[in-house]
Amino acid sequence: GFGMEPDPRSGVSTSPMPEGVVCFELPSRGTVYQPSEAARVGLVLARWGAAILHELAIEGEQERLALLAAQDLQGEERLRVEATAALYTRFRPPSQVATRGLHGLTPEQKATLARQLVELLHDRATRPDVVKRLGKIYSLLGVDPQTVFSALHEAGTGGGRSSEGLDARLVEARLQETRQVERLLEGIFVEEASPSPVAAGLQAAHRTLLERLLERESWRPAEFDTMAGEVGLPSAGAMDLINDTSLDRFDELALEGDDPIYVNEEVVRGLL
Repeated sequence: GFGMEPDPRSGVSTSPMPEGVVCFELPSRGTVYQPSEAARVGLVLARWGAAILHELAIEGEQERLALLAAQDLQGEERLRVEATAALYTRFRPPSQVATRGLHGLTPEQKATLARQLVELLHDRATRPDVVKRLGKIYSLLGVDPQTVFSALHEAGTGGGRSSEGLDARLVEARLQETRQVERLLEGIFVEEASPSPVAAGLQAAHRTLLERLLERESWRPAEFDTMAGEVGLPSAGAMDLINDTSLDRFDELALEGDDPIYVNEEVVRGLL
C-alpha cells in the first residue's frame, strides 16, 4: 500500500493543508495510522525545524532534519516523519502548523527537542542570528537560554548524537570572542522598549481581531475564520502574523492549538 503526509486520517489536524503532499510506499498493509508519542515528537521537530530553516534562510539541511526527527523511529513511523521533513523543507509551514503539538510536550520532551534543534543548527554557530534564535527557542521550551553556548560546544565536539560535529576550534573561538553576542542573548530576555505592533506588521484589522478574541478563552477554527473574514483578513495569514509577532516580542504564541484555538490572554493584551 501507499501512505501520504500529511494524512487527514491520522487524527492529527492537517489544516491548513500545505501546497503539496508526499506519497510513499508502506512496508506492509495495516490499519489506519495513529502516531505514537515518539512519532508525535518527531513530527513536531520535522515541522518546526523546517520552519526555522526557512526563517533563517538555511538550505541543504533536509537530510539532517529528517535523520534527527526520525532517529528513534522504525517502519511506517520513520517514513512518515521523513516525509514530513521533506515536505516542509520545500513548502514553508505556517506558524500554527509549525508549532502544532508543541504545547502538549512534557518538559523532558521539550529538553530533547531543544538539543535536537541545536544539533540541526550548530554548523551555523558563527551566525549571530542563529545563536539569537536558539536563545529564543530555549526560552520558549522552558530551557535555560544561557546554556545555548555550552550546548553548541557539546554538539560541536561530538557530545550530541549528530554524526557531523562542528569543528571544536570554531566553537571555542566563538565562545572566546562573542561577549557581544552573549549580551545580545541576555537582552532577549530583559524587558525593554519594543516597537509597536503596527510597526512590527500588525495592522488595525489585526488589533480589532485580537480584541474580539479576548472575549473568550478559546474558539473553534470556523469561528476564527469568520471573525478574520469580517475584518478583511485571511485567517491563516492573520494567525501566522499574530503568532510570529508574539514569538518575536514575547517568545510565546498568542494563539495555540488546532481545535479549539486557545487564546493566550496575557500575550494578546501585550500585542494591543
